[in-house]
Order: sequence, then C-alpha cells, then structure tokens
Amino acid sequence: MLGSFLSNRQNEFRETVTRSSLPGDVKHMLHTVNRQKAWFTRDDVILRGGDKPLPEEVRHLAREASCGPS
Repeated sequence: MLGSFLSNRQNEFRETVTRSSLPGDVKHMLHTVNRQKAWFTRDDVILRGGDKPLPEEVRHLAREASCGPS
C-alpha cells in the first residue's frame, strides 16, 4: 500500500511540475528529484552527467511541491 501511495504522489508531483510555468531547466531539476524520490533526503542530488549538486532553492521547491497545497 505504501508503494502505491508513493507512486501516486510521484505522478501528482510530475503533473504539477509539467503544468507549471517554471523555466525548463528548473523543471528538469525537479523531475530529477522526483525520479530519484529525493524530495526529503539530505543527500545531494546530482543531474546525470553533472558534477554539482542541485541548488538548495530547487530542493526546497521540491519539498514544498511534494507536500501539496496548504
């Protein structure tokens, strides 16, 4: 059941990011966070082929988006 719940949240996150008016590079970073299910992890998230972790602002945005509307 938990796996299904997380999968549904992952799908909702993807749809929210896709529909947003954010710049393409930010959307790409958010999709990477989502694909790695790294919304709340403290570990660095690095784009494939990259060498720098994603900016903290993007990580914060991912955490906010994963919580849904307030």
